[in-house]
Amino acid sequence: MNNFTLEVWDDESSLVTFYSVRVGESKLLEMEKFVQKYEDDPNQSTHVDELISLLVEFMGEERGADEALFNRPVNSAAELPPTGKIGYELGFGGRMFPLRLFCLRLSDQVVVLLMEA
Repeated sequence: MNNFTLEVWDDESSLVTFYSVRVGESKLLEMEKFVQKYEDDPNQSTHVDELISLLVEFMGEERGADEALFNRPVNSAAELPPTGKIGYELGFGGRMFPLRLFCLRLSDQVVVLLMEA
């Protein structure tokens, strides 16, 4: 059986606290694994930066974890980035975004970042 802990990934934003999962004895949270996997890849580093900006700057400082941003449901979770009108407003619409990040929105102030698809 897998065991996991829920830990703060980012609590410096004024509107949202972001948590992530640590599986077993892993040294890294799932969100840290996600960032580490793509940050050194010149083809993906810009996309990682865009997702982090969506999380920390847009959700964390401007809008909160508004339910409308989580418009890509997958079972009980959601995928980021958003699609549709909001995706277009944020610059994600109309193009194929290569990364997907699963997350759980618990409230306007709490989001759990899980892993990539």
